[in-house]
Amino acid sequence: MDRATFESLVAEAVRGLPEEFSEKLDNVVVMVEDFPASEDLIELGIPDRSMLFGLYRGIPRSTRPRGYQGVTPDIISVYMLPVLSVCRTPEEVRAKVTDVVIHEIAHHFGISDEEIEQIKN
Repeated sequence: MDRATFESLVAEAVRGLPEEFSEKLDNVVVMVEDFPASEDLIELGIPDRSMLFGLYRGIPRSTRPRGYQGVTPDIISVYMLPVLSVCRTPEEVRAKVTDVVIHEIAHHFGISDEEIEQIKN
């Protein structure tokens, strides 16, 4: 799958969010990168760059102080090559991208990995 197609799937996943979430993403940039940065892997304790599919960098809405404004945007990165490495079909890529986008947006709202897993189950 080429980058343009992958980026369109990421944009589609963001557009597909319910309005109560999407309207609160005004200062969030969602971007596609090939792989995570080495520094991020070290910080997260992840030994293999193909094991991280996405990353939220920012201050979760649930912990922001009053008057939080005028700051650089939060960033959600979706890592294309790790996603493609675990998917065999375009449908699997679409599903994985949607899952990654929702997962990272959940972090934007202050939901932990453990809470995300509880919600899924």
